[in-house]
Amino acid sequence: MSVWMVLLLAVCGGLVLGGVLVVVLRRVLRKQRVESGWEDWMRVATTLPWRDRLALARSTATGRPVKQDRLAALAAQRSEAAQRYIAVASWPTVWLWRLIGVVWLGKAVVQATENDWLFAGVYALLVIGAFCMPFFLRMDRRRAARSATANTRRNNKD
Repeated sequence: MSVWMVLLLAVCGGLVLGGVLVVVLRRVLRKQRVESGWEDWMRVATTLPWRDRLALARSTATGRPVKQDRLAALAAQRSEAAQRYIAVASWPTVWLWRLIGVVWLGKAVVQATENDWLFAGVYALLVIGAFCMPFFLRMDRRRAARSATANTRRNNKD
């Protein structure tokens, strides 16, 4: 077989594998969104203007209350939904990042044995990022919890 034929088979195989992966992941992620209540929140969010959506997203991402009192109840609802979604989706995400980290670690070792230290260092940094992903998920969940608490307090003040 010629080089072009092998390359064509590799590309076609990658596209088929990628297509199957996308279909499976869409179904799994949709199930997770429905179970966590994130899908319900998204229906509510579609009725809001973009400025309010961004304010609610900023509140959840930073763990702080929204600046406008009229959005406090919605921000608390969004933060609680985000917290549940992170809890449902975290274990597959953590294992996926660990798998990616192991692959990158192998690639870093291969690059280091070939004395390509620049790419070995790049892959080593990617491995560190992949293995730190569980900590980032926990941080996001804590920020969502802080945002829910702060916005609930703000909503109950009125």
